[in-house]
Amino acid sequence: PATITGDTETPLKVTFNGPSVNPRIINQDTLEYIRLNVTLGASDSFVVNTAFGNKTVSMIKSGLSVNGIQYLDIGSTFFQLQRGSNVVYYEDDAVLSTATASMEWSERYIGI
Repeated sequence: PATITGDTETPLKVTFNGPSVNPRIINQDTLEYIRLNVTLGASDSFVVNTAFGNKTVSMIKSGLSVNGIQYLDIGSTFFQLQRGSNVVYYEDDAVLSTATASMEWSERYIGI
């Protein structure tokens, strides 16, 4: 679980690393998700940033970063982590997936 102790919801940055088919993370508590409709090769990755005013979807392929917004599933939301405990998990459509996803976030407005 991601535990948020700040005073407000917190944006996150997710990195999906291949190989993967239609990778996604799901917030178990809100059922919001970020899903990419794409097949990632072993050296491919996607970075999704949900920060207010800086929402981005970038695909990194062969060392080059390009806009990847066209791969974002239409039902995806640029969700924020809520105060308290957040259970977020990764899944994809590959039968024997070795793919990974990592999340980064910074607490916001602690102690105000």
